[in-house]
Amino acid sequence: MVCAVAAIVLTAYLASARSDTAIGLELQVITAVVLGGVNIFGGSGTLVGVLIALFVLAFVKNALGLVGMTPEQQDIVTGAVLVGTLIIFGASRNVGEARSWFARLRINRP
Repeated sequence: MVCAVAAIVLTAYLASARSDTAIGLELQVITAVVLGGVNIFGGSGTLVGVLIALFVLAFVKNALGLVGMTPEQQDIVTGAVLVGTLIIFGASRNVGEARSWFARLRINRP
């Protein structure tokens, strides 16, 4: 439903409906979703978290543009944010799995 509303808003903003309108936005969308707390390995997230991440990414891209970075350099920063977020979420997931493994080990001990 949110995707449909976004498509309608983008079509109204551009005043045209083409099939290739949003090509190139995949990196920003995936980064906003992952930074917003949606688990890329499966699971669920919240819309509020994704909206907050979207505003943070828009602020960062705007700041980078004001500094004078090219769009390609801004995409590199966006990709670095995505990789950093995946590393942090992956590490926290591994820590949680290790804790549950140690908890099971203590419970099963005679």
